[in-house]
Amino acid sequence: NHPAIRAEQARRPILDAGVVAARASIPNPVVLSDNGTAEFTYRLGLTQTLELGGKRRRRVELAMARHALLDVDLRVLAASLRADARRTYMEAFFAQEREKTLIDLIRSVDELLRLADARPGDIPKSDVLEVRITRLKARQALEQAKFEHLQADMRLNNLLGNEPGVELELTTPAREQPPRWLAFHDDDWRNEFLRAHDALLAEALRERPELQRLLRERDLLGQEERLTRAARVPDLIASLGPDFVPHPGGVHVGVFWMLGFQVPIFDRKQGQLAEIAARRAQLSLAGDALRRDIGRE
Repeated sequence: NHPAIRAEQARRPILDAGVVAARASIPNPVVLSDNGTAEFTYRLGLTQTLELGGKRRRRVELAMARHALLDVDLRVLAASLRADARRTYMEAFFAQEREKTLIDLIRSVDELLRLADARPGDIPKSDVLEVRITRLKARQALEQAKFEHLQADMRLNNLLGNEPGVELELTTPAREQPPRWLAFHDDDWRNEFLRAHDALLAEALRERPELQRLLRERDLLGQEERLTRAARVPDLIASLGPDFVPHPGGVHVGVFWMLGFQVPIFDRKQGQLAEIAARRAQLSLAGDALRRDIGRE
């Protein structure tokens, strides 16, 4: 399990807590006491805000949408790690093969030089000198190839969770069956490349988790917009409690109740709605840019 995956999975309890908080987001009552001296009336009751317009339900839906986004984020991260591992594997494989090729080249040059030394005068000195120069260049290239091979192996070991010094013997990735876009009657490499590009692009646009995340983000924006619009619905404020009225013969006990509305006249969430519209437009442009990047990749 990659540390980045574990770190991303650790967000789940945080999002679970957000869902719990949304479900428990009922306004607390307020104790009301009316003990005025202008009239002999004493009241003690509770004031409760009753949210209208489905505000609490919208908050729960928004928290659930944020929670659902985590699964897509995990798929995006896993796909990114797999792609990084594939790239690093191929870099390490090509570095390994380049090192082997240079070693074989140096051995062949050494054999040529051994034959030239065994038959002095048969081979011009200029040719022998050219071969020695070739060997020197191959030796320098080999040292660079060894360094690149070591770096690629260390990066791959890091992705695989191995110790940096683990030696890897990499093989060519083999296909169990030919690719579906391969046309056996057409050996034109350009046509094969274009068919492969079209097939892979269509599959990427259908399967890439980054595009699925954009869809989830659009859903999340829709939930935010619905919650913001629900906040513009007036809330009902209700007060209820016993009413005590002293009189010469004792205390008359009754019940009082009051109703009020919290009317959103000035703050109608104009800024939040404008922000959501701008984010939706930016998300659409980000989707176009992502599709272009997928095509380039």
